[in-house]
Amino acid sequence: NAANNVQLFGEYLEHFDDARYSRITQQPRLMQIDTSADGEIDTFAVKSLVMESYDDSTKKLVATDSVAMVRGPLAVRCGWAKYFTKDEFIELRQQPVVWYEDNQATGDSISLRLVHNKLQKAVIVGRAFALSQSDSAYAWRYNQLTGRKIEMHFADDKLREMIVDRNATSLYYLYDGKEPNGCNKTTGDAITMTFVSGKIDIIRIVKGIEGTYYPENMVSKKEGSYNLDGFLLRNDRPSLKSIFPSIKNL
Repeated sequence: NAANNVQLFGEYLEHFDDARYSRITQQPRLMQIDTSADGEIDTFAVKSLVMESYDDSTKKLVATDSVAMVRGPLAVRCGWAKYFTKDEFIELRQQPVVWYEDNQATGDSISLRLVHNKLQKAVIVGRAFALSQSDSAYAWRYNQLTGRKIEMHFADDKLREMIVDRNATSLYYLYDGKEPNGCNKTTGDAITMTFVSGKIDIIRIVKGIEGTYYPENMVSKKEGSYNLDGFLLRNDRPSLKSIFPSIKNL
């Protein structure tokens, strides 16, 4: 599709011109190459076992089974995805996981809102869980956030705010300069975290607040025992190379 620089690849294609519908099986792949505002090449890549394209009024792509997506710092895995290309809106279902830079989010369903191909908002609903590395010097320590619903807000390719609604629980690690200083576990009706340069700057908690501080001598070498319920670190983050291994210079 020359109008939006989308190319679809696969070993088998069925196209129905009247319905403006195409179905690709046997190693379907999608690539969309765009130029970002700063002049850099921005490539969006998708693979799945089945890919359907609707070029009607809905302007959507449906990817089914073993779905992987990559665009810049954003990466996705799930069992089913629906991408509304005109509206820049993506729905993810069936054990979705989203990575954005050093952040990982999981839940029953995830929706992504993009503006000019840049991620603006992610909404995780049902068993929502977000985690991020607390400090590169302590790579095994992860700040964590869980609740019924999590909203993640982005600007200028950076995570700016996370809002947890209903049954909100946070675990975050403390540092005195470069030295570790234990962790805090906090619960409330809602928790909002604001970020500066990818690090937690301010935490606001609303109603029903309960908090516990665990000193460093209790936490050291026992970090796993403090992980929140639902913690699952995924190590299968897709890349452009894993989706299009034969194409150079990706």
